[in-house]
Amino acid sequence: MPHRVSQKFVEKTLLSQARACPSNDLRYGWALKHFSQTEAGVQAVVTPVSGGADVAVHAAYLVGADGARSAVRHQLGIAWGGTTCIKRDFMGEKMFPVYLRAPDFYKALPHRKAWMYVTVNAQRRAFMASVDGDSEFAFHAAVHEGEDADA
Repeated sequence: MPHRVSQKFVEKTLLSQARACPSNDLRYGWALKHFSQTEAGVQAVVTPVSGGADVAVHAAYLVGADGARSAVRHQLGIAWGGTTCIKRDFMGEKMFPVYLRAPDFYKALPHRKAWMYVTVNAQRRAFMASVDGDSEFAFHAAVHEGEDADA
């Protein structure tokens, strides 16, 4: 599908672009504590997740790409849109995800190549989507009420 791309490829591209700018200071294992807008841009306080002293940083921009529980979105007062926790008839249960590499999957499949395969039967609903169009897949199977996905 031309309109879908795995997050792993988006993140790789974004990281490559971020590294290409010499003024960027990329830090892994750091958490944003708070920030404020200044006339020159943004002032923020970050802290190492493993412990240590807070550090003040200054930047022209702050990008809030910090997920569904975004601290940036919360501090800016931006409400979350949409609806959550809806139980749907199809794939509405909790799903157990597995990331897998199956280099011979398409060779073994007797059907035409597709980007997603869906199974629906009385025992279990599941789907498997191609991650790279070749050998990497994300498989999701329904976890029924009373089942322990961790077990």
